[in-house]
Amino acid sequence: MQEHTNIRHEVAAHIRNLPAEEVKIAVLKWLDDEGELEDLEQQLGQSHDRLTYGTVDEDNNFSPLTEEGMIDLSLEALEKYKKSNRSIPQESMQQWANSLGTDSQLSCPQ
Repeated sequence: MQEHTNIRHEVAAHIRNLPAEEVKIAVLKWLDDEGELEDLEQQLGQSHDRLTYGTVDEDNNFSPLTEEGMIDLSLEALEKYKKSNRSIPQESMQQWANSLGTDSQLSCPQ
């Protein structure tokens, strides 16, 4: 019984550190596999290593998205590009990305 209590605490610790979508994915996979509590703990630990998709607003705040949401945004951006034939140079994006987290952050290129 003590072992299950420890695992429950470890699972709770993993859940607190993950975005909601990652918890949902891990729990659904665990339920599909009909696993034991130890399997859920392992699944949550693996979830933490996955990429988190999202957007960055003008104030450099990150908002997580599901993979499906990120794909939808990418398709919208591609359609917008096809209609306008206007893009942001890679060098401008790289400079902006390199400035994130520094004392001299640049505004996101438009």
